[in-house]
Amino acid sequence: MTNHTDAVPTQQPTGSVAPLTVAVPELAATKRGRRMARPAGATSDPTNGRPAGPSKLDQIAAMVSRSDGATITELTAATGWQPHSVRGAIAGALKKREMVITSAVVDQVRRYRAEPTT
Repeated sequence: MTNHTDAVPTQQPTGSVAPLTVAVPELAATKRGRRMARPAGATSDPTNGRPAGPSKLDQIAAMVSRSDGATITELTAATGWQPHSVRGAIAGALKKREMVITSAVVDQVRRYRAEPTT
């Protein structure tokens, strides 16, 4: 039977320890990196490091704040998110922003609308 601890090389501590270097793959080289990468031509806001322009959550908030609201199909098309992610953003993140979202079925399609705050 082989002792597995023998397979791992051990290093005796010395006075100075060299930093461990690990190769990091490029952002676009991974599946997650392709989904998370910024679109070509997008710039960063130098004050906070975020991409310039509204975030996807800001887009959702603006769309549900319209007078006729927005459908899940419209919201998924605007953000590129799955319907369950849009619903989660409405129920969670917009709630944290203290937005009151209502929904109603109009012409057999559910529309989400932000109620005006008083």
